[in-house]
Amino acid sequence: QRLGMELKKRGLNVLFHERNFTATHQIVIKSTYLDSAAQEVRLLESANIICNKTPLGWGSSKDSPADQSAIRLGTTEITRRGMKEHHMAWIAERIAEALHHSRSPELIAQDVIEFMKDFRTLYFCHDTATH
Repeated sequence: QRLGMELKKRGLNVLFHERNFTATHQIVIKSTYLDSAAQEVRLLESANIICNKTPLGWGSSKDSPADQSAIRLGTTEITRRGMKEHHMAWIAERIAEALHHSRSPELIAQDVIEFMKDFRTLYFCHDTATH
């Protein structure tokens, strides 16, 4: 929920605001920044931000590909690596920089690599260690 809120604050078209952005640890961003969600996913991946394209499930065959699909971000991996709510602003900023083309994907990718150095351990629900 916090990631969705942070993305929206940065001007991204995050869907399901009425549901606090997510009930399933997935964030959906409407494809409006390039010609299609597939292109946006490739852009984010070149910035070391892993996501995928997802169909929206509404619209018609007359709609453009951008109107029929979106970017899906799964937040499970973020929390499994020990990131907390206060890290979501940093993540949202990198996503917004990429989609708004305010920084190159190569520079963002280097930031992501450096940021991830503190999150090398994967935590599971049965782990008792605090993180």
